[in-house]
Amino acid sequence: MLELTAKPDAAEALQRMERWWLRENDDRAILTIGVETPSRLEAKTFSSPREAWFDFDYRIERALADVEHGCYVAETFPCFEPNLGPDIVSTIFGLKLEFEPSTSWSVPIVDSIEELLSLKPDFGVDLWQDVEKLQRMAIEAGKGKWITLFTDLHPNMDVLAALMGQEPACIAVADEPDQVARAVEFVTPVCVEAYNRQIRPLEEANLPIGCWIRGLSRHRTYVPECDFSILIGPKFFKESVLPTIREEMKASDRNIYHLDGPGALRHLDAILEVPEIHAIQWVYGAGNGPARNWLPVYKKILDAGKGIRVEAEDCEDIRILNEELGSKGVWYAANFSAPDLEAANRIVNLLAKH
Repeated sequence: MLELTAKPDAAEALQRMERWWLRENDDRAILTIGVETPSRLEAKTFSSPREAWFDFDYRIERALADVEHGCYVAETFPCFEPNLGPDIVSTIFGLKLEFEPSTSWSVPIVDSIEELLSLKPDFGVDLWQDVEKLQRMAIEAGKGKWITLFTDLHPNMDVLAALMGQEPACIAVADEPDQVARAVEFVTPVCVEAYNRQIRPLEEANLPIGCWIRGLSRHRTYVPECDFSILIGPKFFKESVLPTIREEMKASDRNIYHLDGPGALRHLDAILEVPEIHAIQWVYGAGNGPARNWLPVYKKILDAGKGIRVEAEDCEDIRILNEELGSKGVWYAANFSAPDLEAANRIVNLLAKH
């Protein structure tokens, strides 16, 4: 039984999300949406972005204040993500990170695939240990308050791109595709172990499993992805990347693929053929919206028997797509906040009238 003080209907909402994973949400599409609430915690000044990222006590304190005054409508849950940026798995291979206010960036450390294959993964590196520490702190502080998540992982080719840099990785795919495929196979077991190391503490704490995408379940969830796929052709993706993604998914039970950018649509057919993938988050990207412009993509995914997460830009996205797509397997993630609880509930009622 899931009990959260800030969300009395947490157990019911989790059951509804479970039905979404199975495309059994007949009554309405599920919805995650923020409600505007003023921050009740005085802002803290830091000497650098890195200092802000690593002040774990303040990050926990801020999360506690947000949850205390937050509103969590429909399938929106109070959550804490133990995040230090998207390339954290690559630090296990020795990567260093540079921190900015909203993200961190990788600093490539190898010049060739041969050099990459000589790296020795080490889960004892400081940055990975910091993520594990932050997750433990969040699990303890968030008991009965929020769901602690697992961190963003960015596996397979995204690891190679972080360790080498995107341009050298592209050249390597063109010049030595067999070696690149070997390198993807080399990093995959480490990515799987990183996933397992993030999941085990959540299971021990009897928490639902989810990450930044907020697709929660009592089963193991995962977000297969390859942002680098926008730079490679369908043949290499299908033959050399997709098999390793399927290997990653052996550790999980519920999988939602993160398909990022119009250039990645060339891989959609191959992704739809994978039975282990239950849903797809289609991210059309800045300047390519609104979501209703991509109705044929959403229909194609649903027709293939997969669920969808729709990145809704406004209420019109939700209204129009709700009429066209119905409810089964549909999740609207509002990339905007409702001004108040009443406005958020109006959207819930709209979805119930599909």
